[in-house]
Amino acid sequence: MLDGVDPVTVEPNWIAGIKSSPDIRRATALLIEAASSREDGLGEMARRVREKYPSKSKPTSEDVEDFTLGGKDGAAGGEG
Repeated sequence: MLDGVDPVTVEPNWIAGIKSSPDIRRATALLIEAASSREDGLGEMARRVREKYPSKSKPTSEDVEDFTLGGKDGAAGGEG
């Protein structure tokens, strides 16, 4: 899913996302979490954003669990 993401284009959007309302911040933090382990430009950008905004860019353990386990309604990333 992240293979087609251009880090130069998305960086200001992800920074805006982690400064936004809680629901947008939580979703953006999940994207940063997923991208941060990559060994490419997107991973570098995610680590840079995390370094600059450490508390806002880390998802809660509940958000990570809901996303990986398919959320409370059974759909990946779904609301529940």
